[in-house]
Amino acid sequence: KETIEASNVNDYIINQHQEQYSRGKEGFGIIRIDAKKKVEIDRACEPTKFLLDLYMKQSTMIIAHHRHPTSTENALDQTHPMVVKADQLKHDYYIVHNGIISNDSELRLKHLELGFEYITEYIEIGRYNQTRLRKWNDSEAVAIELALFIEGKISAIGTDNVAAFVILQVDKKTGTAKKVFFGKNGSYSELKMSKTRGKLRISSEGEGADVTPNMLYSFNIDDNEMVLAHKKLPFKKAAIKEIEDPKPVIITTETKVST
Repeated sequence: KETIEASNVNDYIINQHQEQYSRGKEGFGIIRIDAKKKVEIDRACEPTKFLLDLYMKQSTMIIAHHRHPTSTENALDQTHPMVVKADQLKHDYYIVHNGIISNDSELRLKHLELGFEYITEYIEIGRYNQTRLRKWNDSEAVAIELALFIEGKISAIGTDNVAAFVILQVDKKTGTAKKVFFGKNGSYSELKMSKTRGKLRISSEGEGADVTPNMLYSFNIDDNEMVLAHKKLPFKKAAIKEIEDPKPVIITTETKVST
């Protein structure tokens, strides 16, 4: 067989970011997979560091994400990828997501009951310390759902709103990359794919054809030709039973009096 030589993809990522810059100007993340399948993550809250990381660290395989914060503030620990690690999962997962989650509160309660921890969760303190609101990145809800589906623990993703995603599966013991998954649901989700021999490009805009909705695509990191497998990926807003939140929102009614 003819050897396929991998080339650096940084310039493509930089150019693609410029093409779809309006899709997200706050909150950036980079996942790199090197020749030994080791994983490195860079995060940024503004584009300068994001671009410097791309210029300074060349790589042959990159998953990059840029966003407009919606459910949370623009902070490093709220940027993608969402990291899903749990004792009940066989692998670790790094997930970038674009979409709308309308039932993340219900999904979070289900996930807490299953033993997951929301690592993006924090307490937002209101003006004059009068209110304290529990918040989290809603993308973490769909990230956990996707990890559960990949490992066969649920039969459908528990939200039916617009979603597109790319997932890196990582070996828990060695920390090395194993597989990449990607997909979207519905015709309104935006995800395009262009594939030639030894090269695969996935992006919200730009070259390539629209990815088939409700299909989970995957390829093995070891496979230089990145031959794609696929299976059906149902999205369905699940009926989630009402359970008491073990960590309820804290509300204070402190009154300030001036004299």
